[in-house]
Order: sequence, then C-alpha cells, then structure tokens
Amino acid sequence: MFNKISPEKAGISSEKIQHFVETLNSYKINTHSLIMARGNDIFAESYYKPYNQNTLHRMYSISKSFVAIAVGLAEQEGLLSLDDNFLDYFPEYVNENIDDKYRKTTIRDMLSMRSCMADYAVWWGGDDRAKAYFTKTSNQVPGTNFHYDSSGSFLLGCIVEKVTGKLFLEYLKEKVLLKIGFSKESYCLLAPGGHSHGDSGVMCTPRDLLIFARFIMNGGVWNGKRYINEEFMCAAVSKQTDNNLSGLATPLCDHNGYGYLIWKMPRDGFALIGMADQIAVCDPKTDFIFVMTAENMNLGDITRTVIMHELYNDIIPNLDKPLEENVKAYDALETFLAGQKLLTLTGSVSKNIAQEISGNKYVLEENVMGIKTVSVTLDGDKGIFKYENSQGENCIEFGIGYNKFGKFPGNKRMGLTASVYEEGTYDCCASAVWCEEAKLHILVRVIDTYLGTWSIVLGFKGDEITVTMNKYAQRILDDLEGTTAGKLI
Repeated sequence: MFNKISPEKAGISSEKIQHFVETLNSYKINTHSLIMARGNDIFAESYYKPYNQNTLHRMYSISKSFVAIAVGLAEQEGLLSLDDNFLDYFPEYVNENIDDKYRKTTIRDMLSMRSCMADYAVWWGGDDRAKAYFTKTSNQVPGTNFHYDSSGSFLLGCIVEKVTGKLFLEYLKEKVLLKIGFSKESYCLLAPGGHSHGDSGVMCTPRDLLIFARFIMNGGVWNGKRYINEEFMCAAVSKQTDNNLSGLATPLCDHNGYGYLIWKMPRDGFALIGMADQIAVCDPKTDFIFVMTAENMNLGDITRTVIMHELYNDIIPNLDKPLEENVKAYDALETFLAGQKLLTLTGSVSKNIAQEISGNKYVLEENVMGIKTVSVTLDGDKGIFKYENSQGENCIEFGIGYNKFGKFPGNKRMGLTASVYEEGTYDCCASAVWCEEAKLHILVRVIDTYLGTWSIVLGFKGDEITVTMNKYAQRILDDLEGTTAGKLI
C-alpha cells in the first residue's frame, strides 16, 4: 500500500527531517507518532515508545472528518440530501425550543459549522446526548457565521446511523475503508443514548489516519476506483466559510477557512485536526501528507503553532525533486526515529535532600483536591508518590529521569460510552526530576482511550511542604488541580 523510501528520494534531506523532529522535542511537544509521505511513499515514520504502528489512538475531533465523509457516502446512496433540514431526522426531540432557525438549518449548514447554535448544551453524564442538543434555544441564523458546533457534528453522525442502521464508522469501513487498507480493529467510542461519539471518539492507528487523509486528497478515489462522488469530495476540502471571527493573530487552521468538517490550510491545502494535536496536514501542491498523534492537552494554541510553523517553513517549502542519496544521513535518521520515547521530564536525578524527605508523611491544609496527606518514598532511580483522599491511599510509581509504566490510581474509568464509568483504571506512565535543590517535579501521563497529564510539584522547606498540582486533560483528572501547604506529621 505504502512504500518506504528515503527523504532524499522524496525530495528533501534526511538532516531536515531530523532537525524538524528535534525541534518539536526541544519544545517538549509530547509526540506519540509522526509520519511523512509523498504520494504512496512514506519517507519518515516514528513511534514514541510504548506507542507503535498498531496502537489504536484516540483521534478526538479528527473524528468529525470521518463523519463528514460518511455523510457524503450516505448522500451518494440517496439516503439523505445535504439540503435536508437536520431537524427532520429528530422528530422525537421537537419541543418548545424549536423555532424557525432550527427548522431552516440544513445538513450542509451543520457540515460547514454554520448551524443555528452558537452555544453548548450540557450532555456529559446525561442519558441521551442527542436529546440534550435540543434543550438550548437557537442563537444564530443558520448558514451565516462560523461557530464550532461540536455537538452538531455529533448529530450528523447520528443522522448517518439513523438512515443506515449502522454505526457510522462501521458503515464507512464496510463501504470504503476496509477496501483501502484501514484496520479492522478500529472503532468509535459511544455517547450516552447509544450513538457513536462521532465528534471525538474514533480510535484508529496513525497509518489508518494516513490512509484516510490520502483518500480525501485523492478526491474519493483509491487505486483508480471512485468510492465517493467528486462533487462532494471537492466541496469538503474547499472553503465553505470564513472562520476567523477575530481578524487577529490565530493558529494557521483558524484563519484559512473551513470546508465540511475539515480545516483549510495555506497553499490551498487542508487539515484534519483533533484536540491535543491529532493532525493530518495535506498539501496538494507537493502531494505531501503529515500525520501526527500526540497528547498536548490544553496547550494546542502553543504546540500547534510550533508544529505548523516548522512544517510550513522547514519541510513543505523544501520538498522538491529527488536528491542524491545520502546513506549515512539516512541511516542516522532511521536510528534516531526508531529511538524516540514518550516525553520524560529532564533535570537533576539526585539531590542531597532526597534522603531527608524520603518516607516522610505530610498532612495538608484543607484544599480543593480533597487530599489529606502526601508522601514520597525514593529508592535509587525510582520512587512512589502516595496521596490520601476520600477513596483512601493512592500510589503512583515513577522513574527518576525516565518513565515508569503502570496504572493510574482509582477503581473507575470511562468505558466504551463517554461519561459512563466502569470498573478498572487507566494506563499511565510517570517520571520525576529535581528541578531545584528542594523541589521535586512528578509528571504523570494517562495513555489510554482518554489522554491527559497530571503535573505534581512538591516544594520542601524544613518540616513544611507546598504541593502544586495542575491537570491537562478533558473530562478526567478534574479534582486533581490546586495548591496547598502542609506540615510533617
């Protein structure tokens, strides 16, 4: 399906690729994987251990682009029209909030993020996410201003499931994706009420994302066979609406326009983008696709700006005709890419104070985290952070200067259905370093169907301690943020 070639054959030097990755690493961008391809040739591919080529990764809002293509397929099969009123597919939810703006909103409006809704209905924890959408009154004229209506794209997936009788990703896999090499194991999380969590829940491999992006850049054609009509595919990646409502400095994806649940990019390109830097950038002028999975929660405006700046300044402009092979540089690049590991804290791995504080327990002042006591036990190049809350004592093992893998504390995790908990816990990893003589920094990363980071900074002074916790996550780790002080018991 995809051939492996050197960057030189793709028209760029191996040194350029290595410099790009090193730059992202220098900004502490928490990459999980990256792929670079021209045409059917992959010229750079890296997986940050423990992630690998077969890992199903959460795609977050890239899921919306899968929904868009499923809508186009359903339209082609005569199951719906883009000019249908979306409300017609949800008669069971009609209530006193429904007005002319609701009734005038089309599927096409929803695809281009110009629905009647510029507000968000609370659905998390409810029993029917679709129903929740209709609890809000409309507040903009459909087909006018851009507003990122995430729940609207979720409803588009619901419409596909209503007219096909199948989960939207399974429908898309059956009709197209499995025929072009997409993984059978891929799936989409569900939302309360039973429909797919289509605006955030697709789980697939980075190679799957590359295949999907290539299919879109091919205009719905694969190996000479057309699967979805050219008119829809062209419209999907064309500017349907302006998306820069501020007129001020914004990330690249926020001021080049918006298609059908697909972002426009410079050079008449486009991108599929999900929270925490799930990215597929497509540049038709060079036939180039860049795929990345990552976990940069709450940091997208910063990290995505860095990623896009480097991509559009150091990689895309330098893609040209094939270069002379450079075996030494290519071998060095391959070794470098193969050796990438999940981001680890950097700093000092030992301090004299370690022996003084190891095993000490500190009782904390009343705090918003609900944590009563904390302690750290250090043993060579590893340690255990313990904290006590209403659930009892919790333990996190960490490596000092490296990641130690384990399970996040607790006995509940989000299951297949978003906001519905089940028994179990999340996979995680944790590392720690001494950032000052008496300050230990522990970084915990959740690496599961939900992604997130928990930062713990412990500052010691005599028999006192300051505990600062920050969480970078969506829907998880919500109680683990704040600052408090404590004293040695």
